[in-house]
Amino acid sequence: MSYSNSESTRLMRLLLLFFFCFSIFAQTTEVITETPSPSVEVTVTATPTPTPTTPAGLGIKQDRSALGQRNYVWTSKLRYDGAVANLFSDNDLYALAKQAWDEMQTDIAARRPVNGRQTPDTISKRDEPGMMGLIAVGNTIYLASSMKGGKFIYGYTGPSGQPAQVALALDRCQMALRTEIGENVSPHHTNKASCAEILAMHQYYLDPAVAEADKTTLPAGMRAAAYGDGGNKKRGAKPYEPCGNKAEDRTTWGCSQFLGSMKIVAPPLPTGTLTNPTVTPVEITYIPVCES
Repeated sequence: MSYSNSESTRLMRLLLLFFFCFSIFAQTTEVITETPSPSVEVTVTATPTPTPTTPAGLGIKQDRSALGQRNYVWTSKLRYDGAVANLFSDNDLYALAKQAWDEMQTDIAARRPVNGRQTPDTISKRDEPGMMGLIAVGNTIYLASSMKGGKFIYGYTGPSGQPAQVALALDRCQMALRTEIGENVSPHHTNKASCAEILAMHQYYLDPAVAEADKTTLPAGMRAAAYGDGGNKKRGAKPYEPCGNKAEDRTTWGCSQFLGSMKIVAPPLPTGTLTNPTVTPVEITYIPVCES
């Protein structure tokens, strides 16, 4: 097909116009870009670490490590910011023992069987300790009730089968008495080593915070005190002297001879009303009487 010169000229102009318009379109076409979303600052608030709560009062509670052997005992370990010899008079120690006794009684009263119904948490009268005792040494006071249940200290064995250190101390006491008095001395503590003072000493020997040297040679100035009803509710609770101190038969021995053999002083019984000391411990912890 042939075109005339005028038609060729017109066709050329149309082509030029097309390319011109196309180039303009390409330059003016809107480029759509994604507008970034405004940044949102997220503030993460760390959950605060809970502050350990200090038990109220003296923190007396049942030591459940003994339940495996069907034994019942209440304990606590009190640490003070100074030497207890300077913080507590002899009467104060009996007041502390009374305060601990009262705390134990409150716990037990809340856990009596209801309508004779026993649960793992109930405490029957036959399982209720009759005494609360303490050992005061350094800046620490060890509180322990007497033990109810089967034999404990004399039958105790640690994780490696070793006897309790307090049982060895009892044996040394008995051997010394036998040397002094004769062969007829009773082989065992009169209350089968279930007294509160002995359980408090048991905690002392088990305490990993106590240096081994202070377990081999006890520090000077250790004191003991006890308070309770001796298992006789009708008689009422009161401060108690260590058992064995009035035995007519010298072949029978108890905490009086045991404490004396280790030079632990049981102060004279207080007179008058016992008032809870105002000095509070800086730390309350627990030494399980049964090692795991």
